[in-house]
Amino acid sequence: MLSAILSSSTQHTLYIITPLIIAYCYQTDLHTITTIAASINYKTDRMWLNGVEIELNGRLLTCLREVRKIASDKVDPVTGETVVRKEDWDNYRVHISSVNTFPTGAGDSGCKMYDEQ
Repeated sequence: MLSAILSSSTQHTLYIITPLIIAYCYQTDLHTITTIAASINYKTDRMWLNGVEIELNGRLLTCLREVRKIASDKVDPVTGETVVRKEDWDNYRVHISSVNTFPTGAGDSGCKMYDEQ
């Protein structure tokens, strides 16, 4: 069995894709891009991960509920006008889109990939 257990503390990460193909990925290339849009017109909170809509789990729903509790007035930095009042955030729903440039679910401990041959 061929295996590679890699630490995120190394300068680059080695992914073993097949026994014959090796891919290097520099840590600076590994990132997540997340965009969050809030609207009073959205019916529900929704999330997409790497372009695929996923079901919101209890932990994420709890996080969104707590963020709404501590949210403050949203003020336009140019005009100084209040765009969303603190007490109105409960009426807003969010759409979250997140794209990873690394294997989703790799975790904080680095990447583990195994060849089952």
